[in-house]
Amino acid sequence: LAAINWELRAAINRPPADDATVKLRHRFARLPGWVRRWLARRVAADPHQVRRIYGTIGLTSLQSQGLNRPFWGLPPTLCTFTLAVGAIVDRPAADGRGGVAVRRHLCLSGAADHAVIDGMALSRFAHTLVRELGSGAALGLADADRAAAAKAAFSAAAIATSCFQH
Repeated sequence: LAAINWELRAAINRPPADDATVKLRHRFARLPGWVRRWLARRVAADPHQVRRIYGTIGLTSLQSQGLNRPFWGLPPTLCTFTLAVGAIVDRPAADGRGGVAVRRHLCLSGAADHAVIDGMALSRFAHTLVRELGSGAALGLADADRAAAAKAAFSAAAIATSCFQH
């Protein structure tokens, strides 16, 4: 996960005009409508082409400026697995000593193609994801920074209750 984290950071800082897939999408958008529809039907009919073009994992952000409310979306499943990341909000949660404290919660939801992914494998993945996000271990930071980042950003209990509800 640390490698994915750093790859995403590098992609965010890279100008989109330099990306080959962006250039290809711009060329595709300039084609006549009937050609785009014909190509889309051909791609949709072949699962290998769908995987080659769209990939196997989708990630979408549901965040919006000014939207600081809990929100879980149901992402579309063009890919085998799609994860939708919502806002980080403050919510009351158990603090481990039997009390209640305000914690930051990350709203996540996901969708999977159960014809491809077994439910038990998906459940194990969800539990691993919750554990990794809750600990901050995948951020690639030093131990002190990781603990501070995990404490500030995630509550594993909130992720577990909202992750993969379907």
